Amino acid sequence: MRSQPVVRQKTVRRTVDLSPTAHRGLDGWQRAAADHLGLARVTGQDVLAALVDRLLADSELSDQIVQNIAERRS
Repeated sequence: MRSQPVVRQKTVRRTVDLSPTAHRGLDGWQRAAADHLGLARVTGQDVLAALVDRLLADSELSDQIVQNIAERRS
């Protein structure tokens, strides 16, 4: 008999490599978002977590991302 898979309770770290241009752009976006929200800063963690939540909840966005990945790899 096979046991049920164990679900992790701790968060799992992911990393991403960005071009220098994308990194600068993201930094600028984070500063602008922090200003808009009245916060001292918005972290890359904040951004990626929000993006993943939207990606998993929005099938249209998911389709757009799949298309974008296909275009980048062709």
